[in-house]
Amino acid sequence: KLQFLYFIVSKMAEYDAVVGKHGGGIDEALLGFIRHLGSKGLHNAEKIEGSVRQILEEGKAATKDMGLRPMNVSVTPGAQKAFEKLMAETSVKEAGATEEVSDPIGKACVRKGCNTKYSGPESLKTVCVHHPGQAVFHETYKYWSCCDRNKKYDFDEFMAITGCREGPETCAFDEASGGLPKRAACRHDFFQVGSTVTLNIYAKKVDPIKTTFLISPTQLRVHILFDAGKEFSLNLNLAGQVDPSQCRVEIKEPKIEITLKKGGDGVVQGAAWEEIGTRIEE
Repeated sequence: KLQFLYFIVSKMAEYDAVVGKHGGGIDEALLGFIRHLGSKGLHNAEKIEGSVRQILEEGKAATKDMGLRPMNVSVTPGAQKAFEKLMAETSVKEAGATEEVSDPIGKACVRKGCNTKYSGPESLKTVCVHHPGQAVFHETYKYWSCCDRNKKYDFDEFMAITGCREGPETCAFDEASGGLPKRAACRHDFFQVGSTVTLNIYAKKVDPIKTTFLISPTQLRVHILFDAGKEFSLNLNLAGQVDPSQCRVEIKEPKIEITLKKGGDGVVQGAAWEEIGTRIEE
């Protein structure tokens, strides 16, 4: 099966800029290339496309949770103190303290990239046009993980990028929609020095007990609980192999620092990663 795929990939260079013509990534580019050959007279093109699609799905299923293990995690005194203070404040509120609820009129939808503002109950039926992905800040450019070809250098231009997905959710407006959604976006970036790659995730008041970090030679899975009820998940197929035993996490305030050590058979320690990895859709 792999030899069959390698043969097709080796021929993709004959198809002008095939990856750039497909928004779905390399899988769809490969399938699109086969359809292109079919239009040029390739015999049994539909059958070949079906076989390739099956191989790709089998590969995804086989590697979904391959060899994942908990990472070594440390918590700085500052991060621990911030979390304990948050828990104390939360206990006071639960004991009977009340918060003033502000008028939601004019408030913007809480989802990133949606410009809809609340004007009344009908606004809750508006289909939300938003960014389902996360904000990524890498070196000098900024983009959303869900539409990573639209990169900006200026922060205001980045914030003005309109949402790339329509629905299926309707707009959510803070108190008017029953509270902020539990899922939240966290800014994250990475840098590398030699054989070490460091991923920074910016989250304050992290719960060190309920937050989880799982690692394998090819995958990273992060689930963060922070700021009294918010959650953030980041599941990646890493851009290269790592040595899980040499990878570690440090929960700081106001960020989490994940240090990955490149490793594995045939891995060039000093080879640079162009990206941290590709996001795994759940």
